[in-house]
Amino acid sequence: MSTQPNQTNSQPTTSQPAESTHLVLLLDRSGSMASVRQDVIGGWNEYLRIQQSLPGKATLTQIQFDTQNAFEVIHHFKALAEVPPLNEQTYSPRGGTPLLDALGKAITSTALDIASASPDTRPDKVLFVCMTDGQENSSSQFNKAEVTQLIERMQGGGWQFVFLSSDLKAVNDAAQLGFKKDSTIQFADSGVGVIKSMNLMAEKTLAYRQEGINRKISFSIKDRKKLMEEE
Repeated sequence: MSTQPNQTNSQPTTSQPAESTHLVLLLDRSGSMASVRQDVIGGWNEYLRIQQSLPGKATLTQIQFDTQNAFEVIHHFKALAEVPPLNEQTYSPRGGTPLLDALGKAITSTALDIASASPDTRPDKVLFVCMTDGQENSSSQFNKAEVTQLIERMQGGGWQFVFLSSDLKAVNDAAQLGFKKDSTIQFADSGVGVIKSMNLMAEKTLAYRQEGINRKISFSIKDRKKLMEEE
C-alpha cells in the first residue's frame, strides 16, 4: 500500500534568495522502482510544492533513466514555478539501471547548457541530486573513470552533488565515483523511506537556496538514522 507524503515543517523565509539556483533531479525509473511508484510520485510532488513556495529565481531540469532510455528529459531548465506535478504517465518504472550513462549524460548536458547560457540566465548555483534504488547494471557509453572525472570537475566549479539510495552498495559506489561521502545517504527500502528521503531533501534544498553560494549540503548522523526508521 502506498504511503502518503508527510507535510514537512520547513517554512521558507519571506526574504528572496540572493543567488539564482538550478536544480537537477536524476531519477531512477528502472523496473525495481515499481513497488514504490506512488511514493516516488507523492514524495517528488511534495518536494516540488515546498520549493515552489520559496520566492527567488530558480530553474529545474528533471531527467529519468532506465535501459529503454538512459536520458529522458522531462523538464529542461524550466522555471521552477512552472513545473507541473509528476504523475503515473510521466513516471512509469521499467527496465534496468544504466546509472553511469545517466550520470554522464546528465552532467555533460547540464554543463553545456550552463556554458552556453547568457549571463542573465546563467545560474549562480547548481544542485545535482540523483535518486536510485540500486547499483549500475547496464551502461554502455560511460565508465566509472569518466563519470568520476566529470563529477570532480563540476564540483571544482561549485556544483553540489547529492546521492540518495535504498541500496547501501550503491551509496558506497557513489562515494567512489566522487560524490562527497557526507552528501550521500541511504534510506529504508520502502515507500516510507522514499517519502522521508524526499522530505529531508526538500529541507536541505531550501537551506541551500536560501543561504550563500558556499552553502554545503551534508547529512548528519541524525538524518541517517531517521531515514532508516520505518515510522
